[in-house]
Amino acid sequence: MNDETLLAARADLLQTVESVPIVKEDAIRVTEISVPGPANAPDVRVLFYQPENPRGLLPAFLHMHGGGYVVGMPERDDARNRLLVRDCGCLVVSVDYRLAPETPFPGGVEDCYAVLVWLYRNAEELGVDARRISIGGESAGGGLAAALALLARAARRRAGKQRRVAIRVRRTCSRFIWASCHLYSGRHSRPVRQ
Repeated sequence: MNDETLLAARADLLQTVESVPIVKEDAIRVTEISVPGPANAPDVRVLFYQPENPRGLLPAFLHMHGGGYVVGMPERDDARNRLLVRDCGCLVVSVDYRLAPETPFPGGVEDCYAVLVWLYRNAEELGVDARRISIGGESAGGGLAAALALLARAARRRAGKQRRVAIRVRRTCSRFIWASCHLYSGRHSRPVRQ
């Protein structure tokens, strides 16, 4: 991938996202928010999905989009995020983290961590039950979620807090990751179903 093909891929994704009709759920409100970013970095844009009339504090799902760390945007998963709010009764905070190569590692995960800290510190004001914040994503977003869980656990340990950070990967996702890694690495320790 070079600069030209990267820009073309991003433009194609934007065109695709803009061409998909937005499924409006009357009972769901979507707000664009700027969250303070990491030190010496810009604010982080997030899309905040919430029920129109929430009852009490709700669980929250911090979502990171896929795109190989080089393309993607929260709008790509708009329909699915609306369904999560409707069907699961939670809030969804979808992060527009900085992309590579313009922002090298660990910029993207630092953006996600800044949003997680903001979400936790402002939980009650946002209508979030701080004890029920989950994180996740697909593809690169799943990688960011795993890195974010480890970063959050390390931060809690540095702060002297022993509360556990649970890391769970859905079984189907781990199978796909295993199969993909082994299929393309050329090392098959177990047969890969195709």
